[in-house]
Amino acid sequence: MSSIGTERGDAVIGLEEAADILMGLKGGSPIADLLVHCLLAFRNPCDRIHLGDLRTMTWLAPMLPGYTTSPVHARGLAHRRGIRTDVRRTSEGWQTVAWRPGRTGEGPAVRVGAASEALALCAAAIAALAAGSAAA
Repeated sequence: MSSIGTERGDAVIGLEEAADILMGLKGGSPIADLLVHCLLAFRNPCDRIHLGDLRTMTWLAPMLPGYTTSPVHARGLAHRRGIRTDVRRTSEGWQTVAWRPGRTGEGPAVRVGAASEALALCAAAIAALAAGSAAA
């Protein structure tokens, strides 16, 4: 994985921070879709992104699928990255368990909760990548 703008001095959002941000949102948004796109959908996805770089890419946000508002787009993106998910509705919102199957079996599973199904899927996919990176 790569990082965008590693020479910049501004704040950085890593995989774990991004998952926490998504879990705290009440609803999806174009800027959240952009964050998800940078961390999951790029051909060479990032493992962290500088806020200044994210700000300069806001023009791209209207052209992205609604990852944080559409469970179909969120699930498809997770699947494309090799992440398996199990989503359930709870009294507080949505809960997703995500894991990355590997050559030697299943990677570590993560469990996250969020206000919507799409946000829970996106947060879980990012958290599963973070857990897989930490385990490697």
